[in-house]
Amino acid sequence: MIDIKSKKAVFFDFGDTLASTVPSYPDRIRLALIEMGINITEKQYFSAFQCADYTIYKEYIQEQNISSSIYQNKLFSILLYELGIKIDIKEARTQIKQKLAKSIFTRQLLPGAKELLKDLSASGYRLSVISNNDGKTAEKCEEVGIAGYLELIIDSTNVKKIKPDKDIFLLASGRLGIDTKDILHIGDLYGADVMGATNAGIDVIWINHKEGVNYEGIDITEVKDLFELSKLFQLS
Repeated sequence: MIDIKSKKAVFFDFGDTLASTVPSYPDRIRLALIEMGINITEKQYFSAFQCADYTIYKEYIQEQNISSSIYQNKLFSILLYELGIKIDIKEARTQIKQKLAKSIFTRQLLPGAKELLKDLSASGYRLSVISNNDGKTAEKCEEVGIAGYLELIIDSTNVKKIKPDKDIFLLASGRLGIDTKDILHIGDLYGADVMGATNAGIDVIWINHKEGVNYEGIDITEVKDLFELSKLFQLS
């Protein structure tokens, strides 16, 4: 069991952990595939997406090489393979990108996010965001009203490192001047967040929104939402 009270800093993922677009980024990919005439259920898609995210982690561990372009290329190729979709990867990526560019969405905080950050900050925790994103995480945090609670915002595009690479977690640890044993990471993706942070020597709480699979069977604290998370900190 994690000794939460001993932690000095809390790292958060951003998308689908603190905030989300509506529809979410993964859902927009699913809707793009449906527009392309590919019939898949939400359950099938989530299972394939989680598998792709975890497979990327496993390959990173073997190859010790990961970048934003590698992550995106592997995500699409593994996702299509897991869904049994026989389509040229380059063509699929082009079509999906075009449809994503035209998609309409809004961005909002997940329920309980601002209250959680406010209470954690008031309790003395140093708060940061580590996000696999497009270089605009800081602006997005401003947009949803949480930037003021964050001491550090790390965006994969800006630092040229991407989860599950342990170096992105160690970069954040170094910038704060806090040992990894004193940090807790919170995120929703099993491969990128859970295994990535674990590999960096950082304890993790998994926000397992959709009953995802603990592929490695590790002992890990899970919550379904930010309200459950708040209770773990004994904030409410």
